[in-house]
Amino acid sequence: MELQVGKPLTSAFLKSSLRRLYQTGLYDTVEAVGERQAGGVALIFRGMPRTFIGTVGVDGAKGPTTNTQLERAAQLVPGTRLTQARMDRAVAQMRSTLADNGYYEPVIRQTLTPHPGEQLTDIAFHVDSGQQARVGKVEVSGDSGLSSD
Repeated sequence: MELQVGKPLTSAFLKSSLRRLYQTGLYDTVEAVGERQAGGVALIFRGMPRTFIGTVGVDGAKGPTTNTQLERAAQLVPGTRLTQARMDRAVAQMRSTLADNGYYEPVIRQTLTPHPGEQLTDIAFHVDSGQQARVGKVEVSGDSGLSSD
């Protein structure tokens, strides 16, 4: 850190220290708060810790390998940053995978289990695949365009 005890407080040193803390990638936000004390200012850095993906699991889907397919489709990699956009994309990709298998009305619930001391959140998806679409009656009519010559 640029700031050192006993050295003059300058905006350049403060900005540099904030930038270094933010660049660690461990915080979503970082702020500095100064409190006057005898002979100087005590600086307190406060940050909102970033959350990273812990374990990812899927259960409840119909089919012997569907849970594994859905886990892969979610593309949530442990150790990467957890964001709402990633969660939304994961659910959309899981819905698409289920639709490819004939399940057009699934219910996908998620349970997040945070581990604040490690900045990790485990993600468990619980899937109710719903009814699988079935092919009904198939009819073919009309001239085939083939001649019997």
